[in-house]
Amino acid sequence: MKPAMDFIEIIERGEKPRKTGLTLVRDMGFGQQMQRALLESAAPFIDYVKLRSLVPRLFPESMLIEKVEIYREYDVDVFFGGIVFEMAYVQGKVDQAIAYAAQVGVKTVEISDNIITLSVEKKLGFVRRYLDAGLQVLFEWGKKYPTEQLDPRAAADEIQQLLAEGALKVIVEQGQLEILFKSE
Repeated sequence: MKPAMDFIEIIERGEKPRKTGLTLVRDMGFGQQMQRALLESAAPFIDYVKLRSLVPRLFPESMLIEKVEIYREYDVDVFFGGIVFEMAYVQGKVDQAIAYAAQVGVKTVEISDNIITLSVEKKLGFVRRYLDAGLQVLFEWGKKYPTEQLDPRAAADEIQQLLAEGALKVIVEQGQLEILFKSE
């Protein structure tokens, strides 16, 4: 395929699956026509799509399954946002959330403790549980509304532990970074 404007030099992206230059897009409840339109033009550049918040809970199950299949058809990894994990945790339904992800064809999940609080040991335990079920784990680290400064050494240590336990990637929660810039 001849790219448009190929006379302009740019850094070309590697083929999927990439280790660097990853792009994550948030699906805020796209209808399937919008989803397909996005993927027709941008799928080669999109590595992950996060079904944001509890939006998937509002879909008919058949629509959710079809959305997952469409993303997979375009070689884009789709996952539930960490709030799904957090709600399942609060309601004592983590095992059901794990089984459901596999049932609807999701191969990756996000675990977070943006609103809830989990010890490092519990975080590592949940990473293990999802991995044992055959799911990849992205971990969103940090608080959505932090009340104190980030301790970089403690953060780096915990993130290293999550990666060593098998988390595929660790994403730092935006709110955790915003507090750094507000205090300066």
